[in-house]
Parts: sequence; C-alpha cells; structure tokens
Amino acid sequence: MNKPKIIAYSLLGIIAAGFLFVILFFLFFTIMEYRPKKLETVSINTESKNETVQSESSLKILSWNLGYCGLDAKNDFFYDGGKAVVARSKEAVLENFEFVKQTISKINADFNLLQEIDVKSKRSFYVPEKEMLQSYLGHL
Repeated sequence: MNKPKIIAYSLLGIIAAGFLFVILFFLFFTIMEYRPKKLETVSINTESKNETVQSESSLKILSWNLGYCGLDAKNDFFYDGGKAVVARSKEAVLENFEFVKQTISKINADFNLLQEIDVKSKRSFYVPEKEMLQSYLGHL
C-alpha cells in the first residue's frame, strides 16, 4: 500500500472514531436521563393544623428552590459558569440547611413551597434533607 492511501485511511479512521464517540456519548446520556412517570405519587403532610382562612385575610407564601442545600456563594456551580455539580462538602450542606431553617423561621409563612430537597443523593453527600425538613417543619 502506498503512503497517501495509508494517510487517507488513517484520517478516515480517526474521523470515524470521533463520530462514533460523539454518537455513543449522546446515546449514553439519552438512555440514562431520568424520565418521570406521567403521574407521580407524592406524600402530603396532613398532620398540620386545621385552620380556616377568612376570605378578607391575606396569606404569606414562601416559594424557594433550596438547590439541594448545596449551592451558596462559595460553590463553583456549573450553571453559573463553574465546574462543580455537587456540594463542596457534607459540612457545607449542613451549614446551608441551618440557614434554610433560620430563614423559614424568620419569614414565618403560612405556606412553604420548597423545591430541590434531596433524598439519598450523592450530590448532597446523602444528607437526609427530606426527613430533616419534615422534622423541623413539624416543630414550627
């Protein structure tokens, strides 16, 4: 085989390998992507006080994405141009959780709508956030 054919086949092989890598990369993440069911079951705390709200009164609502208690000013989160997708440490998650508790108490809302509370998650160092929040909110 002459030298130009070897170079051409080598380049073709490198391009094919790169193309295959890109296809396999996207295929892997497409297969592994979390897809919730059309209908998900959620648990609702029904042990709260049975209070009636008067139509003339106002309600205070707290809607907060907690960011799995892993995001704060010190975190290098990838959506903000950083590289990290997990909290810095378990201690940081617990410290942020304490801030969440203080803020919830300070605001003293009638309804707390909280998002991104992790359950058995590696990104928050397996801190049982759901159970800790349920316990804390039950004492308010």
